[in-house]
Amino acid sequence: MRLGPVIVSVGAMFLGGCQEDPPLMLLTADAPIHNPPNLSTPRVTDRITQTDEPMVDILWVIDNSGSMAEEQDAIATNIDAFLAWFLASGTDWHMGVISTDTDAANAGVLVQSGGHRFVSREVVGNDAVFASMVASLGTAGSASERGLRAVTRFFDKRNGPNMGFYRDDASLHVIVVSDEDDQSGADPTVSEFVEMMVNLKAGEREVTFSSIVWPTSGCSGGIYAGTTGTRYIMSTNQIGGLHEPICQDDWIPLLEELGLQAAGSTEYYLSEVPVEGTLRVWVELPAVTEGAEVDTGAVQTIHEGVDLDRLADGQTLADACGANVCFGYVYDPIRNSVSMEGYTPTALAVVNLEYDLLREHQPEPEF
Repeated sequence: MRLGPVIVSVGAMFLGGCQEDPPLMLLTADAPIHNPPNLSTPRVTDRITQTDEPMVDILWVIDNSGSMAEEQDAIATNIDAFLAWFLASGTDWHMGVISTDTDAANAGVLVQSGGHRFVSREVVGNDAVFASMVASLGTAGSASERGLRAVTRFFDKRNGPNMGFYRDDASLHVIVVSDEDDQSGADPTVSEFVEMMVNLKAGEREVTFSSIVWPTSGCSGGIYAGTTGTRYIMSTNQIGGLHEPICQDDWIPLLEELGLQAAGSTEYYLSEVPVEGTLRVWVELPAVTEGAEVDTGAVQTIHEGVDLDRLADGQTLADACGANVCFGYVYDPIRNSVSMEGYTPTALAVVNLEYDLLREHQPEPEF
């Protein structure tokens, strides 16, 4: 049915006197009628290519005195819980171990196993090789444990027998495990040790010093019960790192926490503001062809992200992932960014951030 013309009257304007009535405007059915605006919520996908390859050096300093057999075994047996944060990540990592015994000629020198002075992602069976390194420490070391001195000796020899492990452009995480306090005395003092550590990277890379020692309270029993690792704890408090009790019944949660700290987090910024609860994060890993060349046009596999803030009570990341390889992330609404916890995409991987655009940030509809 054809509609007749619609008559629209435009009100008169009075500017100090009488004016003629305005003309009538005719809007006929032949005039164009605009479609209603699209009020659906736009879906946005930010795609970010991972260009760099973060590097991490992890140095374990483990007490090899006569009372440490149980703790050494716990670390060697469960080290895969620590390494889990690195094995699926794009981080380039080195991990080695020295003892707290500085009386020997090889004080501060990396322990070797299977022809390796340290393990990395390139070492086949790196978890087993590292476990062998820890086991080879034994418990016949000096009863005067000097972990701080051992670390300084390590850096004295970083261009000698320890060459290749320490990298100036890598983050550094030192982890000491001992059931007695440090007995280095004035070689070095705690303040000298802290100064050395914080100046290694001049603030350009992260440096931490974690101490797994006897706490001031919370542990009981054992040969050295009550021997608080005061100097280690003081160093941790000033440098930064984790301080955890050595009296662990289950070492897996502790090693997971240490691994997460060492692996760090990777942050990616969203281009727009998302609707809460609509964010999906996943990583496309590029295919590697024969000869270790990356085919940037092909996707080898996809790692899905899990919002750690949305896990059910009591649920872990492992529960949410199941048999799949995935990673945890946290969204920060203030920074409008996603931080991947303990996971770094490999070089040339593509990070996808998909979400509904918050309405007040949507463009005005055109009528």
